[in-house]
Amino acid sequence: MSSNIVLLQSLRLLSIMAAIQLDEKEDKIEKLLFSSLMNGKESSNTLASSTWLEVSPKDTLITPAQCNSIWEQFQADILPQTQAFAELQAMKKDQSIRIAQIATVAGISILKILTGTCPQNG
Repeated sequence: MSSNIVLLQSLRLLSIMAAIQLDEKEDKIEKLLFSSLMNGKESSNTLASSTWLEVSPKDTLITPAQCNSIWEQFQADILPQTQAFAELQAMKKDQSIRIAQIATVAGISILKILTGTCPQNG
């Protein structure tokens, strides 16, 4: 699973937990969080508030400011892990390439020995 998918799903979960929303209205919290935290389109002041637009304070479980703080901490915690995972994947890919190169050289050497085009030691 790519780190971008992890971030998107985590942000979606945060938007769901932010407020009790039992109506069928469009979810403006999710849009605001995505535009502010993932896309950087909204100003940082947008999440400095203690209330959500069109959400009663009694229905607010996590304020916009708290969401911003939680997201910053989450990214600080997850970034080193995603970087380490990406580095591990790159190392595995490099190792696979090296193994393939060694196998190719070994195969060519065996073919040369079998066809008599390579002098044998001994």
